[in-house]
Amino acid sequence: MRFLKKVLPAVISAVLLISTLQTALAFSDTKNHWAKDYIEQLTEMGAIKGKGDGLFHPTDPLLRSEFTAILLRSLGND
Repeated sequence: MRFLKKVLPAVISAVLLISTLQTALAFSDTKNHWAKDYIEQLTEMGAIKGKGDGLFHPTDPLLRSEFTAILLRSLGND
């Protein structure tokens, strides 16, 4: 039990750090886009996840289904 109390916080911290770094590096196609800061904020909130190829494609039109998913995730429903 002591081992778990010592290791669990370290594992959780490592996972959070990795996910934060992954979020910051996730969308290379938004590097010079005007909405980069907004995209990063929504990604950190978990509201947006990008496309399946690891890119965001900021110039693509937003589908109704994508908008609905973003709205629901921002409200805490996944």
